[in-house]
Amino acid sequence: MSALVHAVVARPNLKVVYLIVFLDMLGFGVIIPVLRDLTAYLVQNGTSASWPPEVFMGVLMASYSGAQMLSAPFIGRLSDIYGRRPVFLFSAIGNLASYVIWILSSSYWVFLFGRIVSGITGGNIAIAQSILADNTSADERPRAMGLLGAAIGMGFVLGPFLGVVMIKIKHHINLDMPEINHFWFIGIVPLLLSVLPPIMIMFNRGDIWGRASGSDGCSALVAVVQSLARVGDRAIYVAHLLTQLSFVAFEVLFAWILQHQYGFDLKDTYYYFGAQGLILAIVQGGIYRRVEKRRPPEYWVRAGFLASAMGMLLLPWIGYMPATLIFGLTIKTVLLTMLIVFMTLALGFSAPSIQAYASLRAATTTQGQTMGNLQALASMARFVAPLVATSLYAAWLPLPFVFGGIACFVAWIVFRRQTSIQAG
Repeated sequence: MSALVHAVVARPNLKVVYLIVFLDMLGFGVIIPVLRDLTAYLVQNGTSASWPPEVFMGVLMASYSGAQMLSAPFIGRLSDIYGRRPVFLFSAIGNLASYVIWILSSSYWVFLFGRIVSGITGGNIAIAQSILADNTSADERPRAMGLLGAAIGMGFVLGPFLGVVMIKIKHHINLDMPEINHFWFIGIVPLLLSVLPPIMIMFNRGDIWGRASGSDGCSALVAVVQSLARVGDRAIYVAHLLTQLSFVAFEVLFAWILQHQYGFDLKDTYYYFGAQGLILAIVQGGIYRRVEKRRPPEYWVRAGFLASAMGMLLLPWIGYMPATLIFGLTIKTVLLTMLIVFMTLALGFSAPSIQAYASLRAATTTQGQTMGNLQALASMARFVAPLVATSLYAAWLPLPFVFGGIACFVAWIVFRRQTSIQAG
Protein backbone atom coordinates (compact mmCIF):
# COMPACT_ATOMS: atom_id res chain seq x y z
CA MET A 1 0.00 0.00 0.00
CA SER A 2 2.91 2.37 0.70
CA ALA A 3 4.06 1.90 -2.90
CA LEU A 4 0.64 2.98 -4.10
CA VAL A 5 0.78 6.11 -1.93
CA HIS A 6 4.30 6.85 -3.17
CA ALA A 7 3.12 6.53 -6.78
CA VAL A 8 0.22 8.89 -6.16
CA VAL A 9 2.56 11.50 -4.70
CA ALA A 10 5.17 11.01 -7.41
CA ARG A 11 2.64 11.17 -10.24
CA PRO A 12 -0.09 13.53 -8.93
CA ASN A 13 -1.72 13.78 -12.37
CA LEU A 14 -2.63 10.08 -12.18
CA LYS A 15 -3.82 9.98 -8.57
CA VAL A 16 -7.44 10.40 -9.61
CA VAL A 17 -7.27 7.19 -11.68
CA TYR A 18 -5.89 5.05 -8.85
CA LEU A 19 -8.30 6.58 -6.36
CA ILE A 20 -11.39 6.09 -8.55
CA VAL A 21 -10.60 2.42 -9.15
CA PHE A 22 -9.86 1.91 -5.45
CA LEU A 23 -13.22 3.45 -4.47
CA ASP A 24 -15.09 1.37 -7.04
CA MET A 25 -13.48 -1.85 -5.83
CA LEU A 26 -14.12 -0.82 -2.22
CA GLY A 27 -17.82 -0.55 -2.98
CA PHE A 28 -17.77 -3.83 -4.90
CA GLY A 29 -16.06 -5.49 -1.93
CA VAL A 30 -18.92 -4.34 0.31
CA ILE A 31 -21.59 -5.99 -1.81
CA ILE A 32 -19.94 -9.42 -2.18
CA PRO A 33 -20.40 -10.73 1.40
CA VAL A 34 -24.04 -9.59 1.62
CA LEU A 35 -25.06 -10.81 -1.84
CA ARG A 36 -26.02 -14.28 -0.62
CA ASP A 37 -28.33 -13.07 2.18
CA LEU A 38 -29.76 -10.19 0.14
CA THR A 39 -30.67 -12.56 -2.69
CA ALA A 40 -32.39 -14.98 -0.31
CA TYR A 41 -34.34 -12.11 1.29
CA LEU A 42 -35.54 -10.69 -2.03
CA VAL A 43 -36.48 -14.13 -3.34
CA GLN A 44 -38.54 -14.92 -0.25
CA ASN A 45 -40.30 -11.55 -0.34
CA GLY A 46 -41.46 -11.28 -3.91
CA THR A 47 -40.59 -14.20 -6.16
CA SER A 48 -43.07 -16.95 -6.87
CA ALA A 49 -40.60 -19.28 -8.59
CA SER A 50 -39.72 -22.45 -6.69
CA TRP A 51 -35.99 -22.40 -7.46
CA PRO A 52 -33.55 -22.34 -4.53
CA PRO A 53 -31.86 -19.00 -3.69
CA GLU A 54 -28.53 -20.34 -4.97
CA VAL A 55 -29.93 -20.44 -8.49
CA PHE A 56 -31.11 -16.83 -8.26
CA MET A 57 -27.69 -15.78 -6.96
CA GLY A 58 -26.05 -17.59 -9.85
CA VAL A 59 -28.27 -15.66 -12.26
CA LEU A 60 -27.21 -12.40 -10.59
CA MET A 61 -23.54 -13.17 -10.96
CA ALA A 62 -23.90 -14.44 -14.52
CA SER A 63 -25.98 -11.43 -15.59
CA TYR A 64 -23.37 -8.97 -14.29
CA SER A 65 -20.47 -10.80 -15.92
CA GLY A 66 -22.41 -11.41 -19.13
CA ALA A 67 -23.38 -7.75 -19.45
CA GLN A 68 -19.79 -6.67 -18.83
CA MET A 69 -18.48 -9.25 -21.28
CA LEU A 70 -20.65 -7.78 -24.05
CA SER A 71 -20.16 -4.11 -23.21
CA ALA A 72 -16.48 -3.79 -22.22
CA PRO A 73 -15.01 -3.92 -25.77
CA PHE A 74 -17.51 -1.32 -26.97
CA ILE A 75 -16.82 0.96 -23.99
CA GLY A 76 -13.11 0.68 -24.72
CA ARG A 77 -13.72 1.46 -28.38
CA LEU A 78 -15.88 4.48 -27.53
CA SER A 79 -13.16 5.81 -25.21
CA ASP A 80 -10.74 5.69 -28.16
CA ILE A 81 -13.16 7.63 -30.36
CA TYR A 82 -14.69 10.16 -27.95
CA GLY A 83 -11.96 10.36 -25.32
CA ARG A 84 -11.41 8.72 -21.93
CA ARG A 85 -13.11 11.35 -19.80
CA PRO A 86 -16.75 11.19 -21.04
CA VAL A 87 -16.76 7.38 -21.15
CA PHE A 88 -15.11 7.16 -17.71
CA LEU A 89 -17.81 9.51 -16.41
CA PHE A 90 -20.54 7.38 -18.03
CA SER A 91 -19.14 4.29 -16.32
CA ALA A 92 -18.97 6.05 -12.94
CA ILE A 93 -22.56 7.32 -13.19
CA GLY A 94 -23.77 3.86 -14.16
CA ASN A 95 -22.05 2.41 -11.10
CA LEU A 96 -23.74 5.05 -8.92
CA ALA A 97 -27.13 4.23 -10.46
CA SER A 98 -26.71 0.52 -9.70
CA TYR A 99 -26.28 1.24 -5.98
CA VAL A 100 -29.33 3.50 -5.96
CA ILE A 101 -31.29 0.61 -7.45
CA TRP A 102 -29.91 -1.71 -4.75
CA ILE A 103 -31.17 0.52 -1.92
CA LEU A 104 -34.57 0.96 -3.60
CA SER A 105 -34.97 -2.70 -4.56
CA SER A 106 -38.05 -4.30 -3.07
CA SER A 107 -37.96 -7.29 -5.43
CA TYR A 108 -35.36 -9.59 -6.87
CA TRP A 109 -36.06 -8.49 -10.45
CA VAL A 110 -35.37 -4.82 -9.68
CA PHE A 111 -32.10 -5.79 -8.04
CA LEU A 112 -31.24 -7.97 -11.06
CA PHE A 113 -31.82 -4.96 -13.31
CA GLY A 114 -29.38 -2.98 -11.15
CA ARG A 115 -26.68 -5.63 -11.53
CA ILE A 116 -27.17 -5.61 -15.31
CA VAL A 117 -26.82 -1.81 -15.34
CA SER A 118 -23.62 -2.14 -13.31
CA GLY A 119 -22.28 -4.75 -15.73
CA ILE A 120 -23.08 -2.72 -18.84
CA THR A 121 -21.37 0.40 -17.51
CA GLY A 122 -18.60 -1.44 -15.69
CA GLY A 123 -15.75 -0.73 -18.08
CA ASN A 124 -13.95 1.54 -15.64
CA ILE A 125 -10.93 -0.72 -15.13
CA ALA A 126 -10.30 -1.00 -18.86
CA ILE A 127 -10.56 2.77 -19.24
CA ALA A 128 -8.26 3.30 -16.24
CA GLN A 129 -5.70 0.99 -17.83
CA SER A 130 -6.02 2.96 -21.08
CA ILE A 131 -5.42 6.26 -19.26
CA LEU A 132 -2.31 4.81 -17.62
CA ALA A 133 -1.10 3.60 -21.01
CA ASP A 134 -1.69 7.06 -22.48
CA ASN A 135 0.37 8.73 -19.76
CA THR A 136 3.29 6.35 -19.18
CA SER A 137 6.33 5.36 -21.17
CA ALA A 138 7.07 1.76 -22.16
CA ASP A 139 9.41 1.40 -19.15
CA GLU A 140 6.85 2.81 -16.70
CA ARG A 141 3.82 0.90 -17.94
CA PRO A 142 4.28 -2.47 -16.16
CA ARG A 143 4.75 -0.63 -12.86
CA ALA A 144 1.65 1.50 -13.48
CA MET A 145 -0.43 -1.61 -14.20
CA GLY A 146 0.93 -3.27 -11.06
CA LEU A 147 -0.03 -0.28 -8.92
CA LEU A 148 -3.51 -0.36 -10.41
CA GLY A 149 -3.72 -4.04 -9.45
CA ALA A 150 -2.69 -3.08 -5.92
CA ALA A 151 -5.50 -0.50 -5.78
CA ILE A 152 -7.96 -3.17 -6.91
CA GLY A 153 -6.64 -5.66 -4.35
CA MET A 154 -6.83 -3.21 -1.45
CA GLY A 155 -10.41 -2.37 -2.42
CA PHE A 156 -11.37 -6.03 -2.28
CA VAL A 157 -9.62 -6.48 1.07
CA LEU A 158 -11.10 -3.43 2.82
CA GLY A 159 -14.61 -3.62 1.30
CA PRO A 160 -15.85 -6.58 3.37
CA PHE A 161 -14.60 -4.91 6.56
CA LEU A 162 -16.71 -1.84 5.77
CA GLY A 163 -19.71 -4.10 5.27
CA VAL A 164 -19.16 -5.66 8.69
CA VAL A 165 -18.89 -2.19 10.26
CA MET A 166 -22.24 -1.16 8.73
CA ILE A 167 -23.91 -4.32 10.02
CA LYS A 168 -22.67 -3.58 13.55
CA ILE A 169 -23.80 0.05 13.30
CA LYS A 170 -27.26 -1.05 12.19
CA HIS A 171 -27.51 -3.36 15.21
CA HIS A 172 -26.73 -0.50 17.60
CA ILE A 173 -28.66 2.33 15.92
CA ASN A 174 -32.42 2.15 15.57
CA LEU A 175 -33.32 4.43 12.66
CA ASP A 176 -36.98 5.28 12.27
CA MET A 177 -37.01 4.90 8.48
CA PRO A 178 -39.05 2.73 6.12
CA GLU A 179 -37.22 -0.47 5.19
CA ILE A 180 -37.52 -1.11 1.46
CA ASN A 181 -35.29 -4.14 1.91
CA HIS A 182 -33.57 -5.58 4.94
CA PHE A 183 -30.08 -4.74 3.66
CA TRP A 184 -30.57 -1.20 2.37
CA PHE A 185 -28.42 0.23 5.19
CA ILE A 186 -25.31 -1.63 4.00
CA GLY A 187 -25.86 -0.18 0.54
CA ILE A 188 -25.26 3.33 1.88
CA VAL A 189 -21.49 2.70 1.96
CA PRO A 190 -21.01 1.80 -1.73
CA LEU A 191 -23.55 4.49 -2.66
CA LEU A 192 -21.58 7.22 -0.89
CA LEU A 193 -18.32 5.89 -2.30
CA SER A 194 -19.74 5.85 -5.82
CA VAL A 195 -20.73 9.53 -5.60
CA LEU A 196 -17.06 10.57 -5.43
CA PRO A 197 -15.75 9.23 -8.80
CA PRO A 198 -18.15 11.28 -11.01
CA ILE A 199 -17.29 14.41 -9.00
CA MET A 200 -13.56 13.76 -9.34
CA ILE A 201 -13.85 13.15 -13.07
CA MET A 202 -15.98 16.24 -13.71
CA PHE A 203 -13.81 18.63 -11.70
CA ASN A 204 -10.39 17.23 -12.56
CA ARG A 205 -8.81 19.57 -15.12
CA GLY A 206 -5.50 17.77 -15.48
CA ASP A 207 -3.92 16.68 -18.73
CA ILE A 208 -4.35 12.95 -18.19
CA TRP A 209 -7.52 12.56 -20.28
CA GLY A 210 -5.91 13.09 -23.66
CA ARG A 211 -7.86 13.97 -26.77
CA ALA A 212 -10.50 12.11 -28.70
CA SER A 213 -9.07 10.47 -31.82
CA GLY A 214 -12.39 10.52 -33.68
CA SER A 215 -13.96 7.72 -35.67
CA ASP A 216 -12.01 6.11 -38.47
CA GLY A 217 -15.22 5.18 -40.26
CA CYS A 218 -15.27 1.68 -38.78
CA SER A 219 -18.29 0.75 -36.69
CA ALA A 220 -17.75 -0.31 -33.10
CA LEU A 221 -18.95 -3.86 -33.78
CA VAL A 222 -16.62 -4.30 -36.76
CA ALA A 223 -13.72 -2.83 -34.78
CA VAL A 224 -14.30 -5.23 -31.89
CA VAL A 225 -14.47 -8.28 -34.18
CA GLN A 226 -11.37 -7.22 -36.10
CA SER A 227 -9.36 -6.57 -32.96
CA LEU A 228 -10.18 -9.97 -31.46
CA ALA A 229 -9.36 -11.75 -34.72
CA ARG A 230 -6.08 -9.94 -35.42
CA VAL A 231 -3.42 -12.62 -35.81
CA GLY A 232 -0.73 -10.80 -33.86
CA ASP A 233 -2.98 -10.32 -30.81
CA ARG A 234 -4.92 -13.57 -30.91
CA ALA A 235 -2.37 -15.46 -28.80
CA ILE A 236 -2.53 -12.79 -26.09
CA TYR A 237 -6.32 -13.01 -25.90
CA VAL A 238 -6.38 -16.83 -25.93
CA ALA A 239 -3.74 -17.07 -23.21
CA HIS A 240 -5.51 -14.43 -21.11
CA LEU A 241 -8.86 -16.22 -21.39
CA LEU A 242 -7.41 -19.60 -20.44
CA THR A 243 -5.66 -18.28 -17.35
CA GLN A 244 -8.73 -16.28 -16.31
CA LEU A 245 -10.87 -19.43 -16.57
CA SER A 246 -8.39 -21.17 -14.28
CA PHE A 247 -8.23 -18.29 -11.79
CA VAL A 248 -12.02 -17.93 -11.55
CA ALA A 249 -12.39 -21.69 -11.01
CA PHE A 250 -9.90 -21.41 -8.14
CA GLU A 251 -11.71 -18.36 -6.75
CA VAL A 252 -15.09 -20.14 -6.82
CA LEU A 253 -13.90 -23.44 -5.33
CA PHE A 254 -11.22 -22.42 -2.85
CA ALA A 255 -13.72 -21.92 -0.01
CA TRP A 256 -15.07 -25.43 -0.61
CA ILE A 257 -11.53 -26.85 -0.56
CA LEU A 258 -10.88 -25.15 2.77
CA GLN A 259 -14.07 -26.60 4.23
CA HIS A 260 -13.93 -30.12 2.82
CA GLN A 261 -10.20 -30.83 3.08
CA TYR A 262 -9.10 -28.64 5.99
CA GLY A 263 -12.22 -28.23 8.13
CA PHE A 264 -12.14 -24.41 8.07
CA ASP A 265 -15.20 -22.60 9.38
CA LEU A 266 -16.58 -19.37 7.89
CA LYS A 267 -14.37 -17.12 10.03
CA ASP A 268 -11.17 -19.00 9.13
CA THR A 269 -12.14 -18.98 5.46
CA TYR A 270 -12.78 -15.24 5.57
CA TYR A 271 -9.37 -14.56 7.14
CA TYR A 272 -7.64 -16.79 4.59
CA PHE A 273 -9.23 -14.93 1.68
CA GLY A 274 -8.42 -11.59 3.27
CA ALA A 275 -4.78 -12.58 3.77
CA GLN A 276 -4.55 -13.69 0.16
CA GLY A 277 -5.95 -10.37 -1.06
CA LEU A 278 -3.50 -8.49 1.16
CA ILE A 279 -0.56 -10.50 -0.20
CA LEU A 280 -1.69 -9.79 -3.76
CA ALA A 281 -1.86 -6.05 -3.05
CA ILE A 282 1.63 -6.12 -1.49
CA VAL A 283 3.03 -8.07 -4.45
CA GLN A 284 1.59 -5.77 -7.12
CA GLY A 285 2.15 -2.56 -5.20
CA GLY A 286 5.59 -3.33 -3.77
CA ILE A 287 7.52 -6.43 -4.83
CA TYR A 288 6.56 -6.23 -8.49
CA ARG A 289 7.47 -2.57 -8.68
CA ARG A 290 11.00 -3.31 -7.48
CA VAL A 291 11.86 -6.20 -9.79
CA GLU A 292 9.78 -5.88 -12.97
CA LYS A 293 12.38 -3.78 -14.81
CA ARG A 294 14.90 -6.60 -14.61
CA ARG A 295 13.03 -8.48 -17.33
CA PRO A 296 10.59 -7.50 -20.12
CA PRO A 297 6.86 -7.96 -19.43
CA GLU A 298 6.61 -11.12 -21.55
CA TYR A 299 9.14 -12.84 -19.27
CA TRP A 300 6.95 -12.29 -16.20
CA VAL A 301 3.84 -13.38 -18.12
CA ARG A 302 5.45 -16.70 -19.07
CA ALA A 303 6.83 -17.25 -15.55
CA GLY A 304 3.45 -16.45 -13.98
CA PHE A 305 1.54 -18.76 -16.31
CA LEU A 306 3.90 -21.67 -15.67
CA ALA A 307 3.87 -21.14 -11.90
CA SER A 308 0.05 -20.95 -11.93
CA ALA A 309 -0.11 -24.24 -13.82
CA MET A 310 2.10 -25.92 -11.22
CA GLY A 311 0.09 -24.46 -8.35
CA MET A 312 -3.28 -25.54 -9.71
CA LEU A 313 -2.05 -29.08 -10.38
CA LEU A 314 -0.64 -29.42 -6.84
CA LEU A 315 -3.46 -27.73 -4.89
CA PRO A 316 -6.06 -30.52 -4.49
CA TRP A 317 -3.56 -33.25 -3.60
CA ILE A 318 -2.12 -31.45 -0.57
CA GLY A 319 -5.53 -31.72 1.09
CA TYR A 320 -5.36 -35.53 0.99
CA MET A 321 -2.26 -35.58 3.20
CA PRO A 322 -2.68 -36.80 6.81
CA ALA A 323 -3.38 -34.08 9.37
CA THR A 324 -0.07 -34.52 11.22
CA LEU A 325 0.48 -31.78 13.79
CA ILE A 326 3.71 -29.76 14.12
CA PHE A 327 3.76 -26.88 16.62
CA GLY A 328 -0.04 -26.82 16.66
CA LEU A 329 -0.41 -26.72 12.86
CA THR A 330 -1.01 -29.54 10.43
CA ILE A 331 1.65 -30.14 7.80
CA LYS A 332 -0.90 -29.91 5.01
CA THR A 333 -2.09 -26.50 6.25
CA VAL A 334 1.50 -25.22 6.25
CA LEU A 335 2.06 -26.61 2.74
CA LEU A 336 -1.24 -25.10 1.57
CA THR A 337 -0.21 -21.69 2.89
CA MET A 338 3.14 -21.90 1.12
CA LEU A 339 1.43 -22.93 -2.13
CA ILE A 340 -1.10 -20.08 -1.92
CA VAL A 341 1.71 -17.56 -1.41
CA PHE A 342 3.44 -19.07 -4.45
CA MET A 343 0.28 -18.88 -6.58
CA THR A 344 -0.43 -15.32 -5.40
CA LEU A 345 3.07 -14.30 -6.48
CA ALA A 346 2.43 -15.89 -9.88
CA LEU A 347 -0.83 -13.99 -10.32
CA GLY A 348 0.67 -10.77 -8.95
CA PHE A 349 3.38 -10.82 -11.61
CA SER A 350 1.48 -12.21 -14.62
CA ALA A 351 -1.69 -10.05 -14.41
CA PRO A 352 -0.11 -6.56 -14.70
CA SER A 353 2.54 -7.88 -17.09
CA ILE A 354 0.10 -9.20 -19.69
CA GLN A 355 -1.84 -5.94 -19.49
CA ALA A 356 1.38 -3.99 -20.01
CA TYR A 357 2.48 -6.29 -22.83
CA ALA A 358 -0.87 -5.97 -24.64
CA SER A 359 -0.82 -2.21 -24.14
CA LEU A 360 2.70 -1.86 -25.52
CA ARG A 361 1.69 -3.78 -28.66
CA ALA A 362 -1.44 -1.70 -29.23
CA ALA A 363 -1.49 1.52 -31.22
CA THR A 364 -2.11 4.76 -29.33
CA THR A 365 -5.54 5.00 -30.99
CA THR A 366 -6.63 1.51 -29.87
CA GLN A 367 -5.55 1.41 -26.20
CA GLY A 368 -9.15 1.50 -24.97
CA GLN A 369 -10.17 -1.22 -27.41
CA THR A 370 -7.33 -3.50 -26.29
CA MET A 371 -7.97 -3.02 -22.57
CA GLY A 372 -11.71 -3.44 -23.13
CA ASN A 373 -11.09 -6.74 -24.89
CA LEU A 374 -9.03 -8.02 -21.97
CA GLN A 375 -11.72 -7.02 -19.49
CA ALA A 376 -14.41 -8.65 -21.65
CA LEU A 377 -12.48 -11.92 -21.72
CA ALA A 378 -12.10 -11.80 -17.94
CA SER A 379 -15.87 -11.29 -17.68
CA MET A 380 -16.42 -14.21 -20.05
CA ALA A 381 -14.39 -16.37 -17.68
CA ARG A 382 -16.55 -15.22 -14.76
CA PHE A 383 -19.63 -16.08 -16.79
CA VAL A 384 -18.52 -19.58 -17.84
CA ALA A 385 -16.10 -20.88 -15.22
CA PRO A 386 -18.37 -21.05 -12.11
CA LEU A 387 -20.85 -23.44 -13.70
CA VAL A 388 -18.20 -25.64 -15.32
CA ALA A 389 -15.90 -25.67 -12.29
CA THR A 390 -18.61 -26.57 -9.79
CA SER A 391 -19.88 -29.37 -12.05
CA LEU A 392 -16.39 -30.84 -12.33
CA TYR A 393 -15.89 -30.45 -8.58
CA ALA A 394 -19.11 -32.37 -7.91
CA ALA A 395 -17.87 -35.19 -10.13
CA TRP A 396 -14.41 -35.44 -8.51
CA LEU A 397 -12.77 -32.88 -6.25
CA PRO A 398 -9.37 -32.60 -8.04
CA LEU A 399 -10.87 -32.45 -11.55
CA PRO A 400 -11.41 -28.65 -11.94
CA PHE A 401 -7.92 -27.95 -10.60
CA VAL A 402 -6.35 -30.43 -13.00
CA PHE A 403 -8.19 -28.77 -15.89
CA GLY A 404 -7.20 -25.36 -14.53
CA GLY A 405 -3.56 -26.39 -14.42
CA ILE A 406 -3.73 -27.72 -17.97
CA ALA A 407 -5.38 -24.47 -19.12
CA CYS A 408 -2.53 -22.40 -17.63
CA PHE A 409 0.04 -24.71 -19.22
CA VAL A 410 -1.61 -24.39 -22.63
CA ALA A 411 -1.69 -20.60 -22.13
CA TRP A 412 2.05 -20.70 -21.40
CA ILE A 413 2.69 -22.65 -24.62
CA VAL A 414 0.53 -20.32 -26.73
CA PHE A 415 2.07 -17.17 -25.31
CA ARG A 416 5.62 -18.53 -25.45
CA ARG A 417 5.20 -19.49 -29.11
CA GLN A 418 3.85 -16.03 -29.96
CA THR A 419 6.68 -14.18 -28.23
CA SER A 420 9.25 -16.53 -29.79
CA ILE A 421 7.90 -15.72 -33.25
CA GLN A 422 8.13 -11.99 -32.53
CA ALA A 423 11.65 -12.32 -31.15
CA GLY A 424 12.71 -14.25 -34.25
